[in-house]
Amino acid sequence: MAREAANGEFSLGTVATELGQFEEACTHLITARDAYASLSLPADVADCEHGLGNVANYLSEFEQALIHYLAARDTYARCGVAREVATCELNLGTVATELGQFEQARTHKNAAHEAFGRLGMAREVAICEFNLGNVDICSRAFEQARTHIDVAHEAFGRLEMVREIAICGIGLGTIAQNLGQLGQARLHHLAARDTCSRLDLAREVAYCDFCLGEIAVRLFEFERARTHLAAARDSYARREFTREVADCEVMIAESWWAQAEGSKLTSGNRQGMLRVAVEIAAPAVVYLDSMRFQFRSANDRIAWARRITLCTAFVFRIAHALDDQQLIADLVETAINSGVHAAHTGPDSDMPVLRGHSARALARAATFELAGTGEGWRVGLLGCASPRSW
Repeated sequence: MAREAANGEFSLGTVATELGQFEEACTHLITARDAYASLSLPADVADCEHGLGNVANYLSEFEQALIHYLAARDTYARCGVAREVATCELNLGTVATELGQFEQARTHKNAAHEAFGRLGMAREVAICEFNLGNVDICSRAFEQARTHIDVAHEAFGRLEMVREIAICGIGLGTIAQNLGQLGQARLHHLAARDTCSRLDLAREVAYCDFCLGEIAVRLFEFERARTHLAAARDSYARREFTREVADCEVMIAESWWAQAEGSKLTSGNRQGMLRVAVEIAAPAVVYLDSMRFQFRSANDRIAWARRITLCTAFVFRIAHALDDQQLIADLVETAINSGVHAAHTGPDSDMPVLRGHSARALARAATFELAGTGEGWRVGLLGCASPRSW
């Protein structure tokens, strides 16, 4: 009976994860893990560790994700289950990508690719191809990225996997965005959005809206941009994906900056738009910066600071345009302290306190009515090609 009860907890944890009920998922998975451990069932313990890693990854708690994925991988390896080891390698590569550690990411993802290939698992091999393409997008190796994603797209087509085909479309759209092929990028994202909407894939729909908003900013279509970005932000907020909410807020702020810089405005109107931009962007960037406190090593904290350099520079640019000396001083102090301090993190610990404070600051950020269109200037803030988890 004890094993059946543990299996039930694990199943409830898996379902809660799929529904985005992450606190409940952790509770169920930890209960199941502890029960399996008491029954000396190491492979089942590893399943729970992997599930906890997925929850942490969804929530952008990358240090926690690493702890859980490594524990799962090492246990799976001792149990001799190659498929599960490969899955952990793939997910470890995803975390490394998020931290900007691209060579390490490729090492993990190539290991997964080779293992799945030996096991004859065509779907998983295709997922690895897409993931390698995503690393290339994040490291700006766009032609290499296109090669990987085209291979994945063809494989998913043969397997008739509609969701995965749509996600490849997101990847191809992101490549086109970065290469300045905005019309082509918009077509890819609109097609992917339609498919993901039919499949009720809310997170993927939100990501498409984010990308469509970024495209609209670059085309000086500011009202359309903010409509897409607000839709993405609100969808992420409903699911408590606070990091993605912050990304959307930064891009919304960029739309106001671009409109202020590109339009023929009176000095007062321009200053007003810049003030709107900074009031939206500053809490979001403070939140993104605070995410480094989850990491125990200075190298990981510094890697995260590099990862958000464009966002930080963007707020500096607005503060300089406003000649806001107090904000500039605060930003300088934050930048100097990047990588110095860390909150303790261990398996199953709560999110660092500072992250909670920053999330509340982000929630208090002012919201504004949509404005008309005009000419503008932009700072590129594109991330990777898709949501983090398949």
